[in-house]
Amino acid sequence: MNDLIVHNQSQAISLWVQAKAYEMIVAGFTQAETAKAITEMGLGLRPGRLGGVAYPPDYKVSHQAVRKAFQRYCQRNPIPGLEEMRRIDSQRMSEANNATMVTPAALSAAWYLCRCPRLGVWSLCLQLRKLFPFAFSPLS
Repeated sequence: MNDLIVHNQSQAISLWVQAKAYEMIVAGFTQAETAKAITEMGLGLRPGRLGGVAYPPDYKVSHQAVRKAFQRYCQRNPIPGLEEMRRIDSQRMSEANNATMVTPAALSAAWYLCRCPRLGVWSLCLQLRKLFPFAFSPLS
């Protein structure tokens, strides 16, 4: 934020909220927790307030504003390693899809079993386990 030219205090606060929202959400905070923390920082109840800027006495940030600030921060700043994360995500998804391929015959049989009125729920589960052994964990 030091390399940006800030024209007024509200713009400075906006950029500060964007940076804080990104920092806290990436750290694992929810939008509501982030909004509460940023509000407390702005009111001076918590350290981390932007120095040299006058905040309004009724300063408050909503969780919707945190979401918008997070999105704007991500649009303005390239996320380091994003392409690598996307590549790994795509690779994992394709591996998961390949591991759980179901044939049309198996789907047809499962559909029949679901519609069969004579089968109870337990026998339905047993039948599905026979058809899709990979879909059930060994402990179940």
